[in-house]
Amino acid sequence: MASIITILRMPPLTSSTAYIAVLAAGDNFALITKLVLHQLTKHDVIGVWGCRLLYYLGSFSIMYVNWILVAMTVERFIAIWFPLKVVNYCNWKNACYAMTGVAVVLLLANLQFLWSQTQSSDGKGDIHCKFQTEYETFIYLYWYWIDGALYAIVPCILLFVFNFLIIFGIRKSTRIQEGLIHNKSRHTTETMKQQRQITIMLVVVSVVFVLLILPNCLFFIIKAYWIYTPNSYEHVIFLLTEQLIFVLADSNHAVNFYLYFLSGKKFRKRFFDTIFCRHIARRTSTEFKRSSNNDSTGTSNSFSPLHRHQTSF
Repeated sequence: MASIITILRMPPLTSSTAYIAVLAAGDNFALITKLVLHQLTKHDVIGVWGCRLLYYLGSFSIMYVNWILVAMTVERFIAIWFPLKVVNYCNWKNACYAMTGVAVVLLLANLQFLWSQTQSSDGKGDIHCKFQTEYETFIYLYWYWIDGALYAIVPCILLFVFNFLIIFGIRKSTRIQEGLIHNKSRHTTETMKQQRQITIMLVVVSVVFVLLILPNCLFFIIKAYWIYTPNSYEHVIFLLTEQLIFVLADSNHAVNFYLYFLSGKKFRKRFFDTIFCRHIARRTSTEFKRSSNNDSTGTSNSFSPLHRHQTSF
């Protein structure tokens, strides 16, 4: 919640801030859905449609936040490798289109939960959610790999590739920006610093994501070939490994605020402004007047289209 409030208090609203706000909201929703599912099954009050809706929304949310991170990374890649096209492609409107398109695809991909899930009772009377018997073949032969690809494997591969290209292109993009902007005023220098902070923050979040999700990718691959005898020591090792991997994967939704805080200087500043109720509008107005004065004397091109896009984090 602190992430969402802080980001929304960081004008202007750009594609970068829109992505991060949705990412923070998605992380919250994913964790809340898991907790609600846990508590309802613990107290045996979930019902058939409770299982279906919570599995549907939970599966969608944990996939969605991963793909939002991929979309942010692709945008950074475009900003660094194709700076002349930044204004045309990396804007708030296109970010909304991208997030909406990803949401529609993932909502459709997870529709099967609305009829494949049901609830069952064990010998002790405890209620659990499970797949209906007639859908188990589809789940274990097909959905198992679809789910693994959409949730972990494909996002990890894309993040690895695009972040490698981002890191490789940072120096190149810096030289291009310096060539495009001849008037290197204080305002321009600040803009370039903000862009570097956005890139650093995104790379840090992406690297942590890969480290936390990569074990899940590997587990998806080897799980089908992990043979054990029920209730044996090997079975215990399997269950322990599975739980540790799920803890790592769930941690991905909980650590992003701290990563924003540690890697984003402007995020830290605005977070403390929010916590201590500092008046942000007055400082923004002062910056606006200073920028306008610079424009009138020809010392800054503060409100060019390129600057409007680049000013965010």
